[in-house]
Amino acid sequence: MFRAVAYSLPAAELEALVTDLDVRSAPSYYLDPAVTVAANRLGVGAYPLVVAASRRIGEGAAAAEAYLGAELTTIMAELAQGKGARRATGREWLHHHGPEAVRYLVPAAVGKVNKARATAQAALRFIADAHGADAVRAGAAEFDAPVRAAIDALLDTDPATELPARMPVSPPWLNPAGLPQLVLADGARAVPRGDAVHLVTMLQLSDDERPYVGIDRVRAGLDPESAAAFAWEVFEQWLAGEHRRRTPGYSRAWGGSATTTPPGDSRR
Repeated sequence: MFRAVAYSLPAAELEALVTDLDVRSAPSYYLDPAVTVAANRLGVGAYPLVVAASRRIGEGAAAAEAYLGAELTTIMAELAQGKGARRATGREWLHHHGPEAVRYLVPAAVGKVNKARATAQAALRFIADAHGADAVRAGAAEFDAPVRAAIDALLDTDPATELPARMPVSPPWLNPAGLPQLVLADGARAVPRGDAVHLVTMLQLSDDERPYVGIDRVRAGLDPESAAAFAWEVFEQWLAGEHRRRTPGYSRAWGGSATTTPPGDSRR
């Protein structure tokens, strides 16, 4: 209904309508068509609405793809660091605009060390992966030499070497002695058991949608079957640990210990 009415309104009335729209409280079924219609009819005049809608959980994403600006670039870079639909929205937008968005990311990427800087740098790396590092360098060409040098250093830095100030500690549920042997891809050599624990640390540095970049490199050098067995055992140890954590007295109830499995447990 809104879509039909909005397309019939004179442009001035439509602009007044979307200007007065409370983006924070408008339901999605109203906001999405409002953004779409405004973008189609008002063009650049709808930019403030598109920015406001994008800030609200990335709504109006389809319309946002047609716009480019500093505020919108910042929002999309933040969404790209999120999860689920937010992450997909931000990444699609950054991929679409690519090098043209670089100029809006560079100031934060070379600014003070904070979340905004990390977000901008992650967005520049994403653009470099999608369009090439030279495309990012070209987008930063308008800045002075020190800034261009900082961007070069960013693009030349291996992201696997960028680690948090506080590294995760070994989880209490992990039993390193119970982990299966990892074998290298050639099948002839094994990874020392002491080194295998570092792979668990890499998993701790990851989440479901942003795995630590070093994992793929390690996996490529491992025998697939041994890697799968290792991953499954880590998962089972975590699962058992979570069950004991959520169920006080679990181990005592069946007379087991922290590193053994209760009788009849089908997970092993």
